[in-house]
Amino acid sequence: MANFKMLLSSRLICIVMVVGTVLTLGLSSPAVAEDAPVVENEALWLGGLPASLSACGTITWMPEIGALLDYLVKERGFPSTEKIMQKTLSSLLPGLDKRLTLETLPGQRGDTLRWRARWEKQLPQDFPLDDQHPQTDLASRVHLTLAEACALMRAHEPDKKIFTDFRGVAGEFEAAFLQVMQDPAAEFGFDPISLSVQSKGNVPPSESFSAHWMDKKMGIARIYLPDLFVGRDLHFDEGLKSLQDEAPVKSLLLDLRASGGGSIDMLHSILGRFLPQETPIYEAIDQQRQGREVRLNSPTLPARVLDIPILVLVSSKTRGGAEIIAGVLQGAGHVEVYGEPTAGLASHKTIIKLGKSRAILLTHELLKFPGKSQTQDRILPDISVPADKALETALATLAVDGRLPENPFLRKDEKISPLISAILAEQQDDAVRLIEAGADLDVEASPNALDRLLPYRRVMERDGRTPLVGYPLAIAAAAVGMPKVLKAIGQRDSKHLHATDINGRTALAYAARSGFLESTRYLLSQGLDPIKRANKYPANNTPLALAVQEKQSEAVALLIAAIPKEKYTTVEVAEQVWVAAYSNDTPTLRALLAAGVSPDCIAPQGNTALMSSVQDANLAQVQLLLEHGATIDDHPYRGKNIFEYAEAKRQHGGADAEKIYSLIQNALRQDSHWQKNRQTETMEMLQRMIEHPDDSQSTGK
Repeated sequence: MANFKMLLSSRLICIVMVVGTVLTLGLSSPAVAEDAPVVENEALWLGGLPASLSACGTITWMPEIGALLDYLVKERGFPSTEKIMQKTLSSLLPGLDKRLTLETLPGQRGDTLRWRARWEKQLPQDFPLDDQHPQTDLASRVHLTLAEACALMRAHEPDKKIFTDFRGVAGEFEAAFLQVMQDPAAEFGFDPISLSVQSKGNVPPSESFSAHWMDKKMGIARIYLPDLFVGRDLHFDEGLKSLQDEAPVKSLLLDLRASGGGSIDMLHSILGRFLPQETPIYEAIDQQRQGREVRLNSPTLPARVLDIPILVLVSSKTRGGAEIIAGVLQGAGHVEVYGEPTAGLASHKTIIKLGKSRAILLTHELLKFPGKSQTQDRILPDISVPADKALETALATLAVDGRLPENPFLRKDEKISPLISAILAEQQDDAVRLIEAGADLDVEASPNALDRLLPYRRVMERDGRTPLVGYPLAIAAAAVGMPKVLKAIGQRDSKHLHATDINGRTALAYAARSGFLESTRYLLSQGLDPIKRANKYPANNTPLALAVQEKQSEAVALLIAAIPKEKYTTVEVAEQVWVAAYSNDTPTLRALLAAGVSPDCIAPQGNTALMSSVQDANLAQVQLLLEHGATIDDHPYRGKNIFEYAEAKRQHGGADAEKIYSLIQNALRQDSHWQKNRQTETMEMLQRMIEHPDDSQSTGK
């Protein structure tokens, strides 16, 4: 899928700019002797921490934690922010070890607190603070308290594995911080929920922006607006103009289901297509219950304001700016809203990013729409129906003299084909009987209908054409795991098993990616190619690559066994060893190596499966790769060779890191004769620019 489809795809470096604040700590923890002092009175300060605490390893706050705290202090005041941090630490320390608690002491100035980690009933260790290292900085105080806690744990249990991954205490801190922030009414003074954790349900929709006819004869058009990011107003105007050039648009369906946020300018620009300039669109209410009127101020003026009936479609995943559009138009009495109550993010929020997949949204103003007596946290539809029925229901209201408008998203073959209906209803035996009775095999299931049956991670990325091209019968059967249907199709006419989707993927890709082994085995027996490239991202959209990405080790074993060994050196096969190692997927790595795939694929940027395993301190994978003859040489990846990576991990401590270092040092050294190509040099240059931006500025590059 999209989140892994480029897996860092050894062929790209993606530079992502995130709006928000990232909180990250790195931790390394060598063992300490049991009698080692936790804190010495004559402590030498290094980077704001006593040197004696380095026995716990290095805890490094990235500068963004300061930005987070600055924001909280600015918006909530210092006492409230201090209280939030104190609650976070009080929750975090017992979570790390039940014998740890937080001791709160008076501050030096009397108006601040000092925090100390305490072990069981022992008094917390203390040390002098001089004028150069006051503890009035919240980031330093939290930092120091965590370092103390780590040192106490190491002193009493030197062999205890404190953290399980490289994020270490950062993940624990985030969890505790989010838990504290789950009481927005108490912390922020709002009655409605004003804090939301970003969920996996709020994912980008599979369809891109589109403007198209639903029923040209009746003048009914649909515009799908996935978000309000830059340029959507131009798409909107161009799309609408292209429709109006063909026929008059008499009714418009504005589809905001699963739509996200975007910029304030785009919000005003899109609303400017429906409402006159300077129209009051909502009142923004701050924490002090003070309101300010917000009027429409579109940065780009439309040719004319639309004065046709508009029907807005929403779902529980409609959020942010899309919610505001629905709320404003609904409040102005300009539209009817169909669907489900929205996500509840129709407010002014500040996004603070925590890690790769989590973020918090801090509300600083709630909105009150025209005609409403109180602030909104959700947009309630005028016609309440499930999101997948909203389009059909809205169209029904536009019927004329009993004639329903056409719905191109509902394929005609779904209406008339019992075979497609049986598959969508997951009635495998009924589908087989229909095939054996001679049902037409040249039918398709619509993406919308089939996707609803699949878990999110099983929905393939596809081109955003509208109306969308459907799934051939064999792919539909493979996607939902119907091997009997596939066999019935093969017995009738095996050519249908080789049909592809819009991106050139076969039924084998769908079956293997989902780990449907019986279906995978049968499709392989019918000659489907495990390394057939797709049209998009071909190197990592083969059935084999998709199965590796989803960690389907048993399916990978079936696929690799069906590939001629002379093709093991192709990038479609060889690169999968590196992918499996990078993902810490030992079973899949074992399946590939056992089949005879070389462990020595070198990605264009210079990384190998062995290097990834060493960097992750994955002892089992290092041993497995060495057993299968992985090359040990001096070639560099991001400025270090494998010996330097092993040494760096060894310095961080841990029994596995020590064993890995020994294995690498004692292994037979070879020469891979690896030469950097132009792509590799370009990637390294980009990486240096990311990691050391000041160097490139100083050299004028």
